[in-house]
Parts: sequence; C-alpha cells; structure tokens
Amino acid sequence: MHYIRVALLLSLSVAVRADLLLAYREHEALVKDYPCRDPQPRVVELEEVIGEDVLKEETNGCIEKISPTVTMLHRCYSAGCCQNPYQKCMPVDTDDVTLTFLITGDTIKYFEVTAVNHTRCGCA
Repeated sequence: MHYIRVALLLSLSVAVRADLLLAYREHEALVKDYPCRDPQPRVVELEEVIGEDVLKEETNGCIEKISPTVTMLHRCYSAGCCQNPYQKCMPVDTDDVTLTFLITGDTIKYFEVTAVNHTRCGCA
C-alpha cells in the first residue's frame, strides 16, 4: 500500500511539474516577443525635460503658467526585454527634438526647449 501511495504522489508531482514547465515556456515566449528594439511613447514631466531650475526661472516660480504641463517622448527604459539579466534596455540612437511651450502671465510668450527622443534601443 505504501508503494502505491508513493507512486501516486510521484505521478502527481510530475503532472504539476509539466504544468509549471508549460507555464514557464509560455512566459518565456512572451518575453521573447518583446525584444529591446523599439522605443515606446512615454509621458515625461517638464522638470525632467527642462530642469526644475530653468522651469522656475522661465515661469517666475508659477509652474501653473506653462502649457502643456507634460510632453510625450519615446523612451527605451522598460520598452523591451533583454535576454541577459545583467543588461537593461537602453537608447542606442537618439534625436534632438524642439518642443514649444506656452507661458502665460502678464504677457504671453513661447518657450522652446530641446529634448532628447530615443529612436532605437539595445541591450547594454
């Protein structure tokens, strides 16, 4: 009777492992479907693009006076998977883009900023 119980437990263990192996392979395939290559559009806060000091100087300390309050840039960070666990998805190629913001107050003025847009990603 003891041998039957051990055999039954072993067969259940193998069945569970087969399910786990299948789940692992599906997960691995999903990760491989999203390689680090194409930058993804991301919402970027103005402080990151302009710098907090410049932003305060241009708006006289009233950040509410600038529009839009965020921008969209392409980024490589978390845009794809690297097979090597010690590597991260990083920009390989970039382009400078000019962004124009509106600053309102006593007068209306436009403020141009050069930002970096990621154009191609790679594992590094």
